[in-house]
Order: sequence, then structure tokens, then C-alpha cells
Amino acid sequence: MIGEFQKFVGNRILAWFLTHPTTTLGINPLARELGISPGSMKRYADLLEEDGFLTVTRAGTAHLLSLNNDDPIVRELKRCCMALLLREAGITGIAPGCISLSVYGSVATGTHDERSDIDVLVIGEEGDMAFDRIQGIEHTMGHEVQVTVLPYFRWEELKQQGDSFAANVLACHILFAGAEP
Repeated sequence: MIGEFQKFVGNRILAWFLTHPTTTLGINPLARELGISPGSMKRYADLLEEDGFLTVTRAGTAHLLSLNNDDPIVRELKRCCMALLLREAGITGIAPGCISLSVYGSVATGTHDERSDIDVLVIGEEGDMAFDRIQGIEHTMGHEVQVTVLPYFRWEELKQQGDSFAANVLACHILFAGAEP
């Protein structure tokens, strides 16, 4: 992700939870995974809890941390985090010259979890797709990528017909390339 997320300890912790949104983990195991001291981990976990980003459950002497997925700011942070990671993974490279490339579904709404797939809508021609790049993005992201390719005329038909798929995409998507769908 952006370099700043790797420099500042508090951001590293938040980035870890944004990419593991349903995982609950103790302070010491997470500190070991991130390569930081347990004291720094505890200090920043307390700050992130105070700001409402993390939930801390106390089980005896253990402090179990999890992302507060009910917070609207957390949902927006998850959405932004995935958008940054997808851009870095080269999502726009799967459809060079497309009319539009958008991500929709749970990633666009910020409600995704570790098991969610990444739904991509490409408005363009299937022959212009670089399907060989999708596997690399899946590997980098740790999520399956589901691509729907529609020619422009078919997309316009769906919109005019009030199709529920088109309505859902239009209601919430992240545009990566081209014109608004």
C-alpha cells in the first residue's frame, strides 16, 4: 500500500486490520507478525480503540483486537484501502482501452471480509481483455476476482431497462478507468 502506511506504526496496525477485517488477534501475536514491540502495539491499539476503529475484548489478561466493522468511517477506510491495493496490483491493466472499469459489490461498499471476492465490471469488448493478468491480481490481493465484461450497447440497455444489476453498480462503485458507467 502507500509507503506512509508502512512507516508509521499506528498506520501499519490499522492497515493490517483493514486487510483482515474479521480477524480477532491478541496484542502479542499481532506485534510479532508486524515486527513491533508489544508496548507499541498496546499503545496504538488503545488509540485506535479510543477513535472507534478497533474493538478490544478482554479475556482474562489477554486483549483481543478486532476491527469495528460497524463504524461508517471504518467501512470507508476499508473501501479506500482496497482501492489503493487494487491500483497497486494493476487492476487497470486487465482492460486496456476499455470504456469503463469499475469495482462494485462488497468491496465498493466497504462491507467485504477475507472471504469476499472482488467484483469488476468492464464496459468494453471481451477481445480487449488481458485475462492473463487477473490471476496475478488474485494472488496479490488474496481474493478471487470476478470480471463481468459487457459491450457498451448491452450496458446501456440494462440501465434503460432498470435492471437490478445495473442499478446496484450505479448506486455504489469505484471507478478505476474510463467514463462513469
